[in-house]
Amino acid sequence: MAILFKYNKQKDALYCVLSGGLDKNEFRQEIKGVVESTEHPPNIRSIWDVTELDFSQITADFQRELILIRKSFPERHPARIAVVVPDQLGFGMARMYEMLSMDVGDNLKVFYDFAEAEEWLLEAHE
Repeated sequence: MAILFKYNKQKDALYCVLSGGLDKNEFRQEIKGVVESTEHPPNIRSIWDVTELDFSQITADFQRELILIRKSFPERHPARIAVVVPDQLGFGMARMYEMLSMDVGDNLKVFYDFAEAEEWLLEAHE
């Protein structure tokens, strides 16, 4: 799995790209890096581009584990999070993740279109 982060200071948003398979330990380390960054606040609004993510091994149990990881970083909440997916499978998986993580306290929304996701993400800040 690869996770790339880029902070856009002008937009005050974190851009994240996930590709390949998803590894929960790497995910934990990357979220820790987001929280500990001195470049932006820990609950920075973010857009997650998962259009290159391999969804084939992701189960509801795996998603619950990712949610527990997110919960273990309370300084990350509340955050506004847009997730961009490639297709119906990705949309269904991301919507399940959204539903399972409702008690985390973040405002998470799933999109097919990157521009729409970015517009939604940035509108709350202006």
